[in-house]
Amino acid sequence: MSVKGDIGKAMAYQIKREVAQRYFGYRKIIEEDKQALEKMVEDFKKRFEKFIKTDLARLHLLLYEPALIEEFHSLIGWKPKQMSESSRLSRAEQDKLLMDLEPHGLTAKARFINMVVDAYDLLYKKWEELNDMYEEILDEAEVVNEEIKKFKNKFSLDEILSFFRTLDKDEILSSSLGEQVPQGHSQKLAQELAFEPVDIKALLPLFPILPKKDEIKKQLKKLAAKAYQIKNI
Repeated sequence: MSVKGDIGKAMAYQIKREVAQRYFGYRKIIEEDKQALEKMVEDFKKRFEKFIKTDLARLHLLLYEPALIEEFHSLIGWKPKQMSESSRLSRAEQDKLLMDLEPHGLTAKARFINMVVDAYDLLYKKWEELNDMYEEILDEAEVVNEEIKKFKNKFSLDEILSFFRTLDKDEILSSSLGEQVPQGHSQKLAQELAFEPVDIKALLPLFPILPKKDEIKKQLKKLAAKAYQIKNI
């Protein structure tokens, strides 16, 4: 091979190497960001599950009657999917949930009603923490999807492989992508390496808005009074 041919081959190799490094370098950033996002989602799911089994279950426990629990869910605009959470708790677990509430009031009825209101306070505070996480996850998902969009606009694997072939002038591509890629297989490879946008809401559990205490305090006290009456019949 001539010196000119050696130089051309070396230049072609260097070009392919640089293109491949940029391609896979960008891919690695997106893959790492997607993994970080998935970890955030898993963490949110665990905390949301604990929220249901403790803070929501505490109110189920106080309201006691399924009809009142259903009325409570209607009041806050949540579907009662976890209606039976409190009934699954052991007596020790139930006592532990109620220990977080400090009774106050002049009468037993007033103390009970205040416990229900205070339990909702705890529920709302934990919901706010979860909502901050939820919003952060949605924001991060937008960032990842924007990265994927830019990646697709910046890199077309079909075009890259076609460009490499013009450098090689051969039927079989000895590519910097690390494998022998026949011309007819480039489309399949492109599909395998394609990034799909993140559908984050499909990955997250249903997380509805929770009304502030002042918006439902009057109705909440009425529910608590009904529960107290039923428990003391």
